[in-house]
Amino acid sequence: MLVRILKAWYKLFLVVHIALPPSAGGLSPGNFYIRGTKTMRELPLFVVESGDKSIATRYYLLTFVLHEQSDRITSKIQVYEQTLAAADLPNIPFHSEPLLNGHDDYENLGLTQRKKLLVSFNVLVQRLPIQHKTFLYKRSEFPNIEKLAARMRRDASEMIADHLAYFQGFDHVKLYYDNGQAIVKKALDEAFIRLFPKSPW
Repeated sequence: MLVRILKAWYKLFLVVHIALPPSAGGLSPGNFYIRGTKTMRELPLFVVESGDKSIATRYYLLTFVLHEQSDRITSKIQVYEQTLAAADLPNIPFHSEPLLNGHDDYENLGLTQRKKLLVSFNVLVQRLPIQHKTFLYKRSEFPNIEKLAARMRRDASEMIADHLAYFQGFDHVKLYYDNGQAIVKKALDEAFIRLFPKSPW
């Protein structure tokens, strides 16, 4: 479970740290706006999934990571990079599956080095000023993909509704999802539009 969450966060961290404008080949986030306070407050909300829609998949995870824009992460990243350098570890993108199996960028690293990379990244995640929520679905409990999408939509809607005052405390909320799977995009669109019908995307 921890590895899956770490993998999810790293995919999101890449969006935070090196997101490029569409003209540079980057992804343009879906945006919706909540106006109210005079001081602009921005809340990025990152979404990532793990698993696929195949019935052969045992589990499907949907993770939300919130990071208030005013809480800087630069110093945390610098400490992480310094830790890697001090331990003579490569500063390469974190991908849990190849790291655990010694594939791709990790194929020339020994088991001890890969363990140290995992621990270092775990420490980074624990120190970052973020909040996260992961929903775990047992794929066999959903007879078809529509049922799974409906459950994800319900869970996303309830999560937002349960913390609606918190979300409404921001002037600008950005929803980041790479549109990797249509069922997730559909669930997010329906959940957010239902709660924020007047918000432009």
